[in-house]
Amino acid sequence: MNKDHKLGKLVSDRRLTPINDIPSLGNRYNCRRPIGKDTSVQIAIVEDDPQTRSLLKALLDTEPSFCVVMDSDSMEHFLWDARHVDHLDLVLLDIELPGMNGIRGASMVRDRWPEADIVMLTVYENWDYIFKALQAGASGYLLKSSPLDQIVQSLHLLREGGAAMTPQIAMKLVKYFHPDSAQPSESDLTDRQKEVVAAILDGLSYKEIADRLCVSLGTVHSHIKRIYRKLNVHSKGDIYRLGEQLLS
Repeated sequence: MNKDHKLGKLVSDRRLTPINDIPSLGNRYNCRRPIGKDTSVQIAIVEDDPQTRSLLKALLDTEPSFCVVMDSDSMEHFLWDARHVDHLDLVLLDIELPGMNGIRGASMVRDRWPEADIVMLTVYENWDYIFKALQAGASGYLLKSSPLDQIVQSLHLLREGGAAMTPQIAMKLVKYFHPDSAQPSESDLTDRQKEVVAAILDGLSYKEIADRLCVSLGTVHSHIKRIYRKLNVHSKGDIYRLGEQLLS
């Protein structure tokens, strides 16, 4: 699959994705590895268009660290099929779905799997949808017009504690909230979060940070997400640029 293509273009171009070549995906577990017993990022997709759903699954399954464990055509089917699933890392949600929409679904996913990242993948870029999705608990908002490699990179960035936002969506948020008028405050960091920052500045990987602090990798990811939100940063590079002032 050429990751330079855009998801929307691939779906609309039947020559690239013949409808007869799309497998019957349905609302079942599709990963060959058992749910909850893998170190890969366990992903669920909720998308009513079978072509889009198939392309997303094929795209994400090419990533060694990703594993699509479920895909469903509606929130109702997803919630029913996932009723015994204890752990999910990432849920990709369309907004316009038959029955319950993705924004309402996001709040239910947040209640059921509070540690899961929720990313809206949609054609809509109006502020009302963006605000309601983020308010419902979404961690990211990507447009289906995005290049495939950008979608993948955004999901990797999200798992590292960054923000999964299509650039034009991020710009809408910047213009709305005017974040340059507010400086990040390192005094808001807890002692544990400062230890995580120190480890990042020492060049440690997330696994090495977990070993140093004697905590799980998931706990490290949770700390990093909170650090990024408090400091209004989006990557390790931003942490490096702020440097030692964060530990003062």
